[in-house]
Amino acid sequence: MTLETIYDQFKHKGVRLTKIRKILVRFLFEAQAPICAYRLRHLFLENHLKVDRTTIYRQLILLEKNGLIRKLYFIDCVPYYELSQDHHHHLICLKCKKMTKIEIGPHLKKQEAKIKKIKHFEITHHSLEFFGLCARCQ
Repeated sequence: MTLETIYDQFKHKGVRLTKIRKILVRFLFEAQAPICAYRLRHLFLENHLKVDRTTIYRQLILLEKNGLIRKLYFIDCVPYYELSQDHHHHLICLKCKKMTKIEIGPHLKKQEAKIKKIKHFEITHHSLEFFGLCARCQ
């Protein structure tokens, strides 16, 4: 997926692509892992762009509400954000806090179907994260 494809999603959802939103999405796109609002604010500052915290939070809320980004919570109870491009999970190091994307094969979908059949429970979405120690911290 390219930045242009993501920007097209804004148009499709009827969300105006302002300068701040465009930059915010670029930061999320370039991030290798989910990123917190605090780090996003520092990215704006590092790029000599003056944006206050409230503006960043308002934009994150708007983007999440429109399904363009998703909010995630890990062990530190701080909200992290990432683009809603694909469905994946994360490996999270308990020591250095490094986050790595991981995709799980089709057997998870089979498990969801089994849960629906046995428990009569309609799953709308799920969150699956793995916590441990990365190779560097072991």
